[in-house]
Formats: sequence, C-alpha cells, structure tokens
Amino acid sequence: DIEIDASQSTQATGGDGDGSHNLALRINSHDSGFVGWGLGGDYVYLVDSRVEDDDYFSIYSDGVGVAMMGSYIDQIRVATSFIRPLESRHVYISDNHIDASREEPTTGIKWHGRRGVITANIITAGTSRIALSNSDGFPTGLDVDENLGFLLIERNRMENNGDLNVDQWNSYGVSFALNTDVMVRNNLIVDANMAFGGGEGHVENVRVMHNTVLMTDQVQGLNISNGDFLSFNQTLVNFEFTNNIIAILASVNGSAYPEQGVFIQLQDTEGISLSNNLVFKADHAINNRIGNSFYDFSQWMNLGIEENTLQQNPEFVSVNPNSPLFLMLSANSPAIDAALDQKLAEDYLRSGRPVDGDGLNAAEPDVGAIEYNPTTNLDLIFLDGFEI
Repeated sequence: DIEIDASQSTQATGGDGDGSHNLALRINSHDSGFVGWGLGGDYVYLVDSRVEDDDYFSIYSDGVGVAMMGSYIDQIRVATSFIRPLESRHVYISDNHIDASREEPTTGIKWHGRRGVITANIITAGTSRIALSNSDGFPTGLDVDENLGFLLIERNRMENNGDLNVDQWNSYGVSFALNTDVMVRNNLIVDANMAFGGGEGHVENVRVMHNTVLMTDQVQGLNISNGDFLSFNQTLVNFEFTNNIIAILASVNGSAYPEQGVFIQLQDTEGISLSNNLVFKADHAINNRIGNSFYDFSQWMNLGIEENTLQQNPEFVSVNPNSPLFLMLSANSPAIDAALDQKLAEDYLRSGRPVDGDGLNAAEPDVGAIEYNPTTNLDLIFLDGFEI
C-alpha cells in the first residue's frame, strides 16, 4: 500500500541484488528516470502491484527464485546477472497485464534468463510481445548467456495496441536469439505481423505447439516481405512447429497487407519440422520463401518439410476480441480431432485435452490453443447473449 513517485530519481527501487526473501505487495511505483522496480537477490516477489511510466524497463530482474504475479507492468527485462552470471535463474511471471504501449519500439518481456515460466499474462507491445534474446557480455565482457534455456511460455494472450503510432514496427509474438530448450504452447497471438521469428545466432531445441495465431485488419507494421507465421534469418536446430492454427483474415486492402506477402520465410530448411498445423489466408495466397526461392502451398508441401497440414478456414465461433467465445472452434471446424497427440493435458482455458468433439471417433486433440468442447461452447454462447 505504498506509492513511489520516482520522477526526481534515476535509481531503481526494490532489491539491489543483496536482499533475500522479500515480498513487495500492492506497490504503485512510477516515473523513474531509469528502472521502476528491481528484483535482484534470492526469492524476491512482486505481487498485486503497478509499475509503469519508467524511462527504462519498469521491472529489471536478475535474481534467483523471482516471481511477478497479478500486477500491471509496462515492460519487463529478465537478465542473467553480470554480477553473478551462473546464478540468476528460476523466474516466474504469471497473471500480469503487461502493457508496453509506448510511441517507440517496445518489448513486453525481454528475456535473457535461464529456467523460468511465463504463463497466463496479457501482453501488449509495439515490437516483440516476448523477446528471447541474449547479451554478448557488453560492457563487462562476461559471457553471461551461455547455456540459456529451460523456459515454458504457456497460456498467454499476446496482442497489439491498435494504435498506429505504437504498432508501426516489425513485431513478433515471440522472437528467438541464441536460445535453447524453450516450449511455447497454448498461447493466443493476435495481430502481431510476424508470429514467430528471429535474426540472431543459434537456436536449438524449441517446440511450438497448440498456439492460435490471428491476424486481422488491425495488424499494423512494416512486414511485407517477411513471413507472417515464421520469419527466421538464423540457424535453427531441432525446431518443431506442431498443431498450430494460423488464420490471416486481413484483407489485401487492409492496413498492413497491401501486397500478398510471404507466409513462411526461412534461410534454409535445416533443423526445422512442421506438422499438423492449420493455415488460412482469407484474401492472400500462401507463398513461402526459402532463401531467394518462392513456393506456393502445394510446392511447399511437396518439399517434405511439413506434414499433415491443412489449408482450410478454422471456423472460429468469434473473432471479436471482447467475446468470451473469442477464437473458440465451432462444431464444424476442421481443427477438431486433427492434431498430433503431444500428451498435453490442458488447453489455453485450462480445460481438459483431448475432448471428443465430433462424437464419432475416439477423442483426439484439436489443432490450436483452445480445445473444442460442446458443453463449454454452449455455456459460453448463453453467457454471450447468443451473439456468434
């Protein structure tokens, strides 16, 4: 229950790396000239708080056993500490509203850490909603990011601001650079002009599964020749995309898509596999690019890079972001029972997976983040006033 007006200071509040077992609860910190709240030290937590309008990242975390939960924050940076590069780890970011809507390139969460969970957040940003990045040791010379990894990104809703001044940049849902051992599953990615991608270094052991990607005429930004779904200009090793829905409903005359664009853009086909995805471009051809070579959907499938992917309308119940039925599957969706079974027990809504959606065959999981459940859908339709 403390308000901290840091407008006359350039120093961070919160931990400085030496504290331990600290809980900050119901803090309102704002307008720092540098960092809004520091989470260093061991077992430090920020809960039910508000940290915003700071000149640098509102949260800077480089501790061990750190948690940010149930708070409103406008930018987060999780760093492997230059002070103790082998120690910083175990960061939990859950149930926050992260709104990095500023009129300059911004990132919701910039992750340099090791071993963590990013779950159940609403993330709004002008550039990457989540940027998995690295530091090369500048300015200390310490190689702090060796062996980064073991990160779970699950059940987040990532979206844009809807303001051209904020959203005018190349933007990713999740971007990768020098990362290993990352799982991205059961997320909604809305109106980022590139869902997944990156341009730096070696990326290894990444699994992206059961996500739903939607792009509408609200998409902004500079993406014309990059890939809408995937846009990678780096080396990938053991990189898997499975059971994702990618629906591009933006029209050719929409704000971000005056040209046909590219759906997938890769440097080469090494180290990547795709299977059981459902792809749809309402007003565009699906063209993929490898290096300087272009492929239509049928040519792409014949390359053998991707298996069992469908090119069909996913038949969402609603694409209204304010509806409780948002991006849920209708009863006739081709995504139902079409996924490769990855043994996930829950979906984006924390409902069970799989559910027998068609009543005809043994239950198989559905493609996308939200499993079709006839009972749940009917309950939500009633709550939504039968507006479908």
